[in-house]
Amino acid sequence: MLSVEAVPVNATPTRPASVYLAGICALAVEVRRLVATPCRKINLPAVARAAVEPYSVALVQGLVDAAPERYRPLFVLAAASGLRSGELRGLTWDRITETADGAVVRVDRQLTRETVAASRPVWGPPKTETSVRSVAIGKATLDALGPRGDGLVFTTTRGGALTHKVAWTVWRAAAETAGAPDGDGWHELRHFHASLLIAGGASPVAVAHRLGHKDATETLRTYAHLWPDDDERMRDATDGVVRLPEP
Repeated sequence: MLSVEAVPVNATPTRPASVYLAGICALAVEVRRLVATPCRKINLPAVARAAVEPYSVALVQGLVDAAPERYRPLFVLAAASGLRSGELRGLTWDRITETADGAVVRVDRQLTRETVAASRPVWGPPKTETSVRSVAIGKATLDALGPRGDGLVFTTTRGGALTHKVAWTVWRAAAETAGAPDGDGWHELRHFHASLLIAGGASPVAVAHRLGHKDATETLRTYAHLWPDDDERMRDATDGVVRLPEP
């Protein structure tokens, strides 16, 4: 017999809970325990998202300084490129093409969580189709990576791949030393990078492309509050353009 615990009328269902409930009701209809499912035409409330508060330059520099010397270039590239953790850890030297002004990093794969043994890296596609992209970096960032090598750019002390667990341990230790607040781990450097792009005048479309977002709408959902207010510029651009005739 199917049974579902009663949910208070004033309860706000979470999206996963609503999906499970819909599945249970659909099964109940299929086995003829219900005539019809009540889980139709239900508009769930919008999910409240806390506004992103990017780390300051001083705090990110503190993270770099606090990290073991071997992993400092990883922090630098994360802050200068906005790549995701798996993209950074799966980056290989053949994906970095030097240019007159630095280099272009080709992002077309990432290290997956299946890489549980550092000696056996497992690559998979990026998070989404739009995550396949080319990201330009400057000379200072390229120089921070050190001499060009073969294989993975970032490795453990034994030369193996940086698993998710190892990378998280490195992050936590540096964050604790630098006094960084609780946050999204390596993703905080992606937020930091986005804030630098916005402060530098980049458009939502440009930021979306560099971060590998699906479109500018996704970017604005996360970072709209960081763009400067255009109210004064719009006022100045329109004031006095059309005037009353001279008396």
